[in-house]
This record gives sequence, structure tokens and C-alpha cells, in this order.
Amino acid sequence: MSQVLLYQAKTAGAAVAAYRILKPSGGKLVQAEGPRDLLVAVCGRLPAAADGERIEPAFVGIADVEYGGVVNPGDRITSDEDGKAVAAEDKLFQVGAAGAAAATNIAIAGILTTDDLVSIIATDGTDVGGTSVSEDGQVQCVNSTAGKRLIVQFRRRHRTLGICLLDAASADGDIGPMLIAPGV
Repeated sequence: MSQVLLYQAKTAGAAVAAYRILKPSGGKLVQAEGPRDLLVAVCGRLPAAADGERIEPAFVGIADVEYGGVVNPGDRITSDEDGKAVAAEDKLFQVGAAGAAAATNIAIAGILTTDDLVSIIATDGTDVGGTSVSEDGQVQCVNSTAGKRLIVQFRRRHRTLGICLLDAASADGDIGPMLIAPGV
């Protein structure tokens, strides 16, 4: 059921299997290796392409993709470690932190600039409020955190390439349609 609106000839930067999700790498395209990759296209039906060979991936439209597990119709799609389509699942993290001496910046281990802050609450019930995350894991808080013990919640979103258009749930190895719509 492919209805691709835009193919663009590119060069494979490594071996690429048919029906796999692709990411850019050094001016070429390679199979995606997980949900944090920048997902840009789907490799169409072809025998496996080797490094340096030309491929014509789909960038816009409805393309067939190989599913890597159970995906339901309407699920947002991301990549597994083999470039197969899997359901994107946001993950909610909750960590403890100690407030800074008198400042409103606090260091949060493991937080990324692409994560969404959900809440920063002091154990006394005060909403400290977070506004942004810097490259070094510092969170800018609205209110003082001096001497407070904090509970920080943040959501890590998977990068997505599109939406599953199957009529029923997929199984590992199924090949079927997905709507290419990056970031949905």
C-alpha cells in the first residue's frame, strides 16, 4: 500500500536492509539504531545495499516498513537497534536532588536538554518550578531551592518518524505501511 510522494537518491553509509528506518551519518544514510537517533526516511524494497551503493529512500508519504515487535494501528513509530519500526513510548523519570546553597540552579544527573520538565517539588510540598535545562544538566528553577530536598520529574520523548497504518497489530518481522510524519 505504499504511496510515496518523495523519493530522493542517496548513498548508503553502511549496509542497509530493505524496509528499514534510516538516519543521516556523514552525508550518507545508514540504518537507525534506536529511538534517540534523528529519523529521516524509510529504505524501500531492494536487496540489501552495501556501503557506498545508491539507495532511493522514501522521505514523504506512506511507505512499507519492517516492524520489530507488536505495534498497533495509530501508534507513533520510532526505530529499534536494527532500524525496524517499533512503538514509541515516552518514559517518565523521577529523581531526587538536593537544593543548592542559595541559588535557584540545581544539577540533575541524567537529564538531557531535549527532556521535558514535568515538575520540581520540594519534599515540604513547595512547587519549586523548573523552566529550562542547560547542556551540563543544570535546571533553572523559578523559586529558591536553598536547603530543600527535591523530587524532579521529567519526560524523555522518543524521536518518531511516523504513524502505524496497519489494520491490526503487527508482529516481529511483519512488513506493512506507515505514514512518514517526523516528530508526530
